[in-house]
Amino acid sequence: MLVETKKLTRAPTKQRKERPKLRLTPTVWAKLVFWRDIGETEIAAFGVTDPDDPLLVIELHLVKQQADWLNVAIDDAALADYFDEQVDLGRQPSEFARVWLHTHPGDSAYPSGVDEATFARAFGNTDGAIMAIVAAGGQVYARRNTNGQPERLSLVVDFSEQFEASNQEAWFEEYEAKVECEWHLKSAAPGAEKMQR
Repeated sequence: MLVETKKLTRAPTKQRKERPKLRLTPTVWAKLVFWRDIGETEIAAFGVTDPDDPLLVIELHLVKQQADWLNVAIDDAALADYFDEQVDLGRQPSEFARVWLHTHPGDSAYPSGVDEATFARAFGNTDGAIMAIVAAGGQVYARRNTNGQPERLSLVVDFSEQFEASNQEAWFEEYEAKVECEWHLKSAAPGAEKMQR
């Protein structure tokens, strides 16, 4: 005996709204991951965005800072110098002072209470300000202030943009010059043996 069955129709599912994307050039991504993996502390950096595309990070800069497992304290004088350098290059603050990228040495990229307090203190409700976190375990998190409200972003590497080759020696020198912490090079960091002094 053959019994016909009717195909059950699914209840309509709620379409998930696609998040806007914070795009990093491959060089910016490589530099950030290199710094994340070379030490055992957090590090904080400023992303410089394309003047015509505020969600495309084209450069990454460290500012002198003291760092440990949970905190980063940026040197005020060094921050002022960074602002002066960027203005001298003809950039607007919206291009160089709006994207705060930092790392977490653990597995979670979710913002800590310290991260939230720092972002609120440094950026307040500045429209377009972005906090992005890349954790050692590979997890990422990003959001921006939009009309006084937080808006989650996807964090992606944009391979459609032109990018230069890595320069790990220069990246290491920038890290060594700007990040003060007690740390040990991880043996897994590419080229760590060559760069250890």
